[in-house]
Amino acid sequence: MTDDKIPFVTFYAENNISPVSQDISDLKKHFRRREALYRHLGLPPALLRGKRILEIGPGSGFNALFTLNCAPGRYLLIDGNPVGAQETSGRLKAFAAQGAIDTDMEVRLTLLENFETSERFDLVLCEGMLPWQIDPPGLFRRLMSYCAPGGLVVVTCIDALSSLSDMLRRVMGLAVVDVSLPLSEQAETLEPFFAPHFANLPGMSRPLPDWIYDNVLQPCYGSLFSISDAIDAAADVADVYGASPHFFTDWRWYKDIHEVRSGVNELMKRLYWENAHNFLDYEAVFPSGSAENNRRLMAMGDKLFTEINEFQRNRDLGLLEDMAAAVESLAEGLGWPDKAKIFARTAARVRDAARMLKEIRTAARPREVAAGEFAFLFGRGQQYVSFIVKA
Repeated sequence: MTDDKIPFVTFYAENNISPVSQDISDLKKHFRRREALYRHLGLPPALLRGKRILEIGPGSGFNALFTLNCAPGRYLLIDGNPVGAQETSGRLKAFAAQGAIDTDMEVRLTLLENFETSERFDLVLCEGMLPWQIDPPGLFRRLMSYCAPGGLVVVTCIDALSSLSDMLRRVMGLAVVDVSLPLSEQAETLEPFFAPHFANLPGMSRPLPDWIYDNVLQPCYGSLFSISDAIDAAADVADVYGASPHFFTDWRWYKDIHEVRSGVNELMKRLYWENAHNFLDYEAVFPSGSAENNRRLMAMGDKLFTEINEFQRNRDLGLLEDMAAAVESLAEGLGWPDKAKIFARTAARVRDAARMLKEIRTAARPREVAAGEFAFLFGRGQQYVSFIVKA
């Protein structure tokens, strides 16, 4: 860990928070959203009944309600945040009692790095945790070891294009906030700055203050973890099964897939690089493109990610000019000659982020810098990928 700081856990524990709540005022709607996700991943809810499930990092248990509602036989959840573990336990126990769900359920307060068990599970879930860790591939391989042969592992991935809009909002928030204020007041003063952005995201189910704590004010120590990284980490241990967004198509005849190496991971990795530009703007679906061009775009995003982490450490406003130039280069990279018209709207939104960075750098009242076209840009954030662990 960097300076003995554990990503997520240290920040949450030091501030006695679990900023990962979801709007479940309409529980049926919440469950429909989760069911749609599980179907993308190849997990019809009926198949979870009676199964052994391990969930790592359930936050405060909002999403775990749906999994519990599927009536698994055994449901073990582990979390390193005391507040999150306590809230998860209380929320799930109350829900199980209300619905008369007879599941062998247990919540343990422990880090994944310290978790030991001889149990093997039919399904291992790890949502919103691996990206930003110090060693995401190592943790991924560790959690795969808890899965029974033939079982499923579900993880979330984030890359420099899917998270570009969030990373830019992070640096903007850090640039305009008064760090001398208590953390709760920092979050409160940032709400008016970001509210115009999230007014353009009608599907947002997370409270804005929680998003600010988790995506702006929380220090970022670790690394991104892309779908490509996850496939490399899975190596010969597991094969890709499903993904959300569901962009994976295999046209091969099933009778031709009979070798020990199915080739599915190689196929998925190729499709990822041909479609990586589609993670940049959730409102747009572009045709598959050049993997080479997408690797160039990703390299630009990775460079920007490094600069944003540097700004997080020293808050040098001079870095905003360098980041603005990097953002403009990335926007220019979207203007491939044969795709210029297709990418025009997304490129304009990216380019407007450069404008905001420059104005924040020089404005007398940085929090009053207007949200323009960039306020409409939201990437496909984290992607969910399921893997079948090999026998």
